[in-house]
Amino acid sequence: MLAESKWLLITLSGYDFDHAIIWLETASGCVSHLAWGMGAVMKLDKRDIDILSVLTREGRITKAALAEKIGLSPTPCWDRLKKLEKAGLIEGYGARINLKKLAPNVTVFVSAEIADHTAASFRAFEAAMQRYDEVVACWALGGGFDYLLQIVTSDIDAYQRLIDEMLDARIGLSRYFTYIVTKPVKEHGAPPFDLLLGAVERS
Repeated sequence: MLAESKWLLITLSGYDFDHAIIWLETASGCVSHLAWGMGAVMKLDKRDIDILSVLTREGRITKAALAEKIGLSPTPCWDRLKKLEKAGLIEGYGARINLKKLAPNVTVFVSAEIADHTAASFRAFEAAMQRYDEVVACWALGGGFDYLLQIVTSDIDAYQRLIDEMLDARIGLSRYFTYIVTKPVKEHGAPPFDLLLGAVERS
């Protein structure tokens, strides 16, 4: 049966294939939703997807309120939540901080290219990114530039000092382009679960 199946891999956090949702369409056309993570596979249904959808928007929601939103009593809802956590689909919970109320700051996106495209060079650059607290996110890109960095600093001068430090550190950074965020337009959006489901069911 698997040899005749089509499958599509969708991750909730970039290219983390250890924590992913696998949509498996068998030859009979039956679609299963399988969560793969932490060495375990579990089957997901609409209520599991609803739990994920609610939690991406309301991370501090109470168990009772979550159960009410998805149409379950608290105990089975809590059991489902624990299974999703154990499977690695829910990686953690965190607060969204309003940096404007904390201190002056600037957010900068940087498209970066490294000089040497060897596996060792990629590993060295990615390891270096972990050492800079100002780099709040870093993504490897396919095509064009090698990486996209999200950097938060107190001001543009601090950002430029950081870039100069990276260049002096010889971590492989050879070329970069700076994009300063002037205002947020849309942030903290949840993955489009319904659209992803629809796309799989139409394939």
